[in-house]
Amino acid sequence: MSTYTAFNLALATFVLPLSYWLLGSHDRRRLTLRCARVGLLMTLIGYPWDFFAIRMGAWRYPQPEYTIHAVPVNDLFFMWICTQLTCSALIAARRWQAGSEGNSKRKNASEQDARNNRH
Repeated sequence: MSTYTAFNLALATFVLPLSYWLLGSHDRRRLTLRCARVGLLMTLIGYPWDFFAIRMGAWRYPQPEYTIHAVPVNDLFFMWICTQLTCSALIAARRWQAGSEGNSKRKNASEQDARNNRH
């Protein structure tokens, strides 16, 4: 096992539970699958970048273990795992923002009701 593979596995053991936790308990399975699909899509979009960069000599890999047309599988897995975390974090941020906006709207509405009841 190469150092890069060990790094990716360590990163995955940190990222996957964190992304699972970030998605919250509401509709977790659907959101996890959505993040996985987005990760796959971004990996497929990023694949040509790696492929042409390697072919043109922009960067090299010292004896990658497994490759798909000269692109190391470790790179593809790294792209997927980073996208998984980013997608989960963005969904969580959107939920937290919507929740705080909802709380402030409810607070403002209750303050308005209290003012109306005084008059």
